[in-house]
Amino acid sequence: MADVIMPKMSDAMEEGKVIKWIKQPGDTVEKGEPIAEIETDKANVELEAPDSGTLTQITTQEGDSVPIGTTIAVIGPAEEMAGVKKGAVAEAPPKEEKTAPPEVEEEKKEEAPPKPPVAEERPAPPREERIPPAIEAPPPPEGIMASPLARKIARDAGVDLRQIKGTGPAGRIVEADVRKFIETGGKPRPTEMEERPASPPREEREAPPAPARPTLPTLTGGEITLNNIWQTVGRRMTESKQQAPHFYVTLEVDMDEAIRMREMLNSVRPEGKQISINDIVVKACAAVLVKHPTINASYIEGNKIRIHDSVNIGIAVALPDGLISPVVRNCESKSLTAISDEARDLIQRTRSGEIRPEEYSGATFTVTNLGMYGVDEFSAIIVPPQAAILAVGAAIPQPTVVDGKVEIKNRMKMTVSADHRVVDGARVAEFMRDLKRTLEQPITLLE
Repeated sequence: MADVIMPKMSDAMEEGKVIKWIKQPGDTVEKGEPIAEIETDKANVELEAPDSGTLTQITTQEGDSVPIGTTIAVIGPAEEMAGVKKGAVAEAPPKEEKTAPPEVEEEKKEEAPPKPPVAEERPAPPREERIPPAIEAPPPPEGIMASPLARKIARDAGVDLRQIKGTGPAGRIVEADVRKFIETGGKPRPTEMEERPASPPREEREAPPAPARPTLPTLTGGEITLNNIWQTVGRRMTESKQQAPHFYVTLEVDMDEAIRMREMLNSVRPEGKQISINDIVVKACAAVLVKHPTINASYIEGNKIRIHDSVNIGIAVALPDGLISPVVRNCESKSLTAISDEARDLIQRTRSGEIRPEEYSGATFTVTNLGMYGVDEFSAIIVPPQAAILAVGAAIPQPTVVDGKVEIKNRMKMTVSADHRVVDGARVAEFMRDLKRTLEQPITLLE
């Protein structure tokens, strides 16, 4: 027998919420097989079975939050609940059948064959009436590989996952696949009314355009309960602003050369593996942080500063239900293309809910970019215990004076938020100066 406990999946995690039970009491499970979907302080992850056997008991219901280390289910020997119906706990009748005399069992076996009347009950109306409710939200088909987030979106939209081709690892359906299917005109699987031929459906199809849709959006008030991810983000950012004395340094960079280099590199790279401006910024930060180790540092309680021996850069990724920063490790020893490929994979798996806890912890510096939204400048809050975070805006064509002449240049603003307990303004200014030079002469990043 093995207890399934709420695991500690990050340093800041204190409790977790059971979002959904993938397995039910009576189900046979294999060690390492997902049995539940858990909401941690960072992401929604699948909880794997610690041992093989039968799920005999569930002690934490869906939607409940419990402290880490709490037993939420029990896995017993495979034979312990043999004969139990899927999704139900063992009942008394099966036990009585086991203790019944052999003669009674033989009589039951003899009576079983002459019971074909069951076939007569199949066409009965009750079973036909059960079909409509299932049409509203088709259950996820078994055997189809899909991330928890993809299943949730498909379930809410009434989309049949069997209609979607997955682009994730081993053909797994991810969030982007479901959203693309819906955005490109994908429809939920047809209901019985839609499948019936005849003239009435045609009239019904012509009816929808009749009612005019409101031209102005309507607002609906209410309250939203913050999930564990948002609660943790809010708590840590509040602590950061209260405890770390922030100061900010902003510089504007000429990105013309970086953009030209990116176009040149992407011209020979396959589609889907294009290098982004953010990849170039991350690589440039890694190269410059090696020369400025006090920026690649952390503040430790007891008035100590830890200088890290590797550059692990977190990349902020916004999700519908929170903010997570997957980490590209040892950036100082990786090429631009390697950083780009790894960052793309991490971001994709973060958005599809497949990121592992160890992949979004241990950053020594963070880059957050809002340039894709047209934001030209902003300041970010430091992620403790890191000493600094870089906020990157959009590269915008602007009139610029060069050698007494006005030229149009792609200018990009960057702002560093730094912890004054670790570094002072002069050191941060030197870091920003070297970062500006590196981005304006990006060919050095290919060495």
